[in-house]
Amino acid sequence: MLHDIKSTPLSPSKAKTREKTHWQTGWWDFYPLAERLRKPIEWSQSSILFTAHPTQPLVSGCHFSSSKQFKLPSPDPIVSSPTSYEPPSIISVAPDNEWLFAYFPGRECDGTGCLWKSTTQIDNWTVKEWWNLSSAAGVVAASWLGQARVWAPDHSGLNTRLPPRGPPTPISNPTLLLVTEDHRVNVCYFRQHGTIFKIISSSLLQPGTASERQPQTGEDNDLNNKRCFRAAIGLPYNETSIMIATRTTFLPPLSMDMEPPQYNSSQITFPISIPQDQSLEFQSMEWENWREESTINLCEVNLKFDGVHISLITNPLIPILHPSVGLVALDFISIPPSHTISNNAVSPNQPKAEKGLLYLTAAHLDFGNYTSTPLSSLTIYTISPQNSAASKGFSKQSWTHHKIATREFSPAVLTFVTSSPSLVNSGPMIFAGVINVSGALPTPPIVAKGVSIGTIQVLNLSDLKNNQAWETSPALSKMDDVGQDVPSNAVVSPNGTLICTVSSTSWPVKTSIHLLPRRKSDVSSAGTLIPPLSPHLTTAILSRRPATDITHLLSVASTPIIEIIDTLYQAIWALDFHHKQSSQNSSWGVLGEALVIYRTRAVQATEEHDRKLLSDCWRFAHDMRSLAACNQAFESCRKEDTYDLDFVWQLIDLSGWLVTFTERLMKQCVLSCEAVYDTPKYNKDMTRSGLTLESPILLHLSHPLALSNFISSLAHMNQFRSYLGSLSAGGENAHMTRDTLIDMVDNSGIDFGALVSFLSENMKDCQALDQDECQRGLASCRPTPMMRSHLVRILDKLIHSTIVNKSTLFVRPFDLADSVGRLSLNPKREHDKDVVFKRVLSGIPNVICLYCAGRSDIGKGDREGKLPSRWYVWEKLWALHCVCGGPWAGNAISSPV
Repeated sequence: MLHDIKSTPLSPSKAKTREKTHWQTGWWDFYPLAERLRKPIEWSQSSILFTAHPTQPLVSGCHFSSSKQFKLPSPDPIVSSPTSYEPPSIISVAPDNEWLFAYFPGRECDGTGCLWKSTTQIDNWTVKEWWNLSSAAGVVAASWLGQARVWAPDHSGLNTRLPPRGPPTPISNPTLLLVTEDHRVNVCYFRQHGTIFKIISSSLLQPGTASERQPQTGEDNDLNNKRCFRAAIGLPYNETSIMIATRTTFLPPLSMDMEPPQYNSSQITFPISIPQDQSLEFQSMEWENWREESTINLCEVNLKFDGVHISLITNPLIPILHPSVGLVALDFISIPPSHTISNNAVSPNQPKAEKGLLYLTAAHLDFGNYTSTPLSSLTIYTISPQNSAASKGFSKQSWTHHKIATREFSPAVLTFVTSSPSLVNSGPMIFAGVINVSGALPTPPIVAKGVSIGTIQVLNLSDLKNNQAWETSPALSKMDDVGQDVPSNAVVSPNGTLICTVSSTSWPVKTSIHLLPRRKSDVSSAGTLIPPLSPHLTTAILSRRPATDITHLLSVASTPIIEIIDTLYQAIWALDFHHKQSSQNSSWGVLGEALVIYRTRAVQATEEHDRKLLSDCWRFAHDMRSLAACNQAFESCRKEDTYDLDFVWQLIDLSGWLVTFTERLMKQCVLSCEAVYDTPKYNKDMTRSGLTLESPILLHLSHPLALSNFISSLAHMNQFRSYLGSLSAGGENAHMTRDTLIDMVDNSGIDFGALVSFLSENMKDCQALDQDECQRGLASCRPTPMMRSHLVRILDKLIHSTIVNKSTLFVRPFDLADSVGRLSLNPKREHDKDVVFKRVLSGIPNVICLYCAGRSDIGKGDREGKLPSRWYVWEKLWALHCVCGGPWAGNAISSPV
């Protein structure tokens, strides 16, 4: 809430002025941070923000940054009795984005855990499994095993693949690890290609081994007055062991046969007399019995597979003496081997060089006597493996822990700690959200940008001091929420550029997006300054995950176009470096991200010229990827010199789009050539013709990859046309298909056979262009100034040849028809066509792309019972994502929840 800094009453006018100039928080604004369950939030690899509904047992999803919202279907127990369950307290998404887990605490009943599986549409999830959990065994932490190795950027603009984390899971998918309030670890999994859901459970407080033959061991009978309320799961690099840290709270012991004293609602006071045999129980219910244990328990967990059965082994370790009360967060930070630091004074027994380090952070809030804002602190420990002597001469790995540092943040308050994205050779570090307790309100002109209520800092794990190689970013809040809505939880975006915080208020749940601190300027291996977002973009493309958080930052109107081009260019350069030993081309991933950026900027553009140019830029990227999809389709249906006639109409639809695209390109060639000739001495003066020669569609003729892609498409269509033309009309359908394609190709005003020969002859000149200039042209999605002379030569030869019939090209049959006949002859708009199959949409499309807004019927219809074919393989490929690379969403997306 907004408060005056001084409580001294002033005159109404002065008090009003003071309230508008300053804000201040109270201890109650930070108290939600100390509650047992913080609001969960997850940012999936597919750029979905998953949050809990504030009052109902629902999981809500919102795609960033399209803001498409949806809710996950509920399991049967919640559907039948939704009022019996609380909103989910734990939400966890698998790294491969295929699975999601949530735990719903029960209201005076057992809780429910639910496992969802994703589909090809990001807003469509199905309930795969659900199970009940005792009210005394609620889930407090979750993690996924069997994670794939990830890519991480370094300072030179290149990327490195990090080592694996945790134990391998060769026969299970997914493999979910849960820590529950009754101090147990549970491994939940399906066997590969299996349908039976299995759970193996073991105690964290005593050694034990559980397996599929004996799925539960280590029963604890003395935990009636103990509950685990904080837990963290650590997966070190190059280490098969799992580390689990827990914090326990004591509950008042209650007698099983104890009955509460009778209470009469008509009486104002409680009964005075208490039975003698119940006096001890009531004395034990004093406040001091609700206390935390003075230690943090550690347990090493191993998952083994003997070739037949999976087993779970727990080995409790020496606990950490940690008497500080008010523990609000417990987190493991895994550091790859190249990040490890040597500090002999702190950890005398250093791990092997090939293994990473594991850190444990513990955050505290001390509210004192609840009269002022709490005191916050952060303590960090190292958890290190070491080899110790064991029986029979074998060495056995043990673990040691050492306290490194403690830092207090007074007078500010530490509200969240989250691990940083892995950055090679950057040193161990974390992000910390530090919120001020008071501040000055900005003047009205700055209100739209938000009010700074604190900072997001980068802390060294070695001493918890600020990392001087990184900047500090502000934590912003809306004017209406400043001082009363502090962030209670945070999650870093998949590519490490943004951070999303969730509010501490109960209703409504508010999420805010903040910039993460950026590293100060880096220099590439070529000696050039690296754009700050380029390494993250390269990592996203190598990891094959959406770069939505990066494209969002590049798409804002305040980002200069030259910065966009430089970022994309540096990403192409880094990707080419990674793929130089393989035949894989790295440009396709960059094209997909460029499409999103230029399309968003086109919508934001205020000048008509800028809007038209940016629209043509993203359409070039879309056309280039569509041409590549057409090439794959023709290859799928080709059998040496013949084609699979079962899918002849599908190939005719693609051929029709190719003819339309080529007509568009040839028209621009004619117009550009005429503009060149209208300019005196055009070989020396490109001022007038430059704007026309920079038309993005002309990059299909001046970039080696784009030209090769275009030539392949035309060659496929020519071969398909020749094949159909050579067939005898054996039936009405065959006759119709042959005539349709021949009329479409031969009456277009373009000699496609001659065009393929002409472009192939000019391919060598195109490949001779400077490679860096070609990469920059692909990054800008339009020809560069150095390509103009090459374009002038091509256009001059093309227009003065017999390849293009200008009158047929520019004057179409429907242009000569009257207004009534034109309705039937006028071709359909691109918006009315399937973005994948290039045919006219029939009815309501099945899906819509969140990148290009293209619509498709892909996935509609039942394929069961049909024989597999190469065409269906091609179709299944695009069922995963659009031809532009964007994710699919259901056409009818539910309203915001």
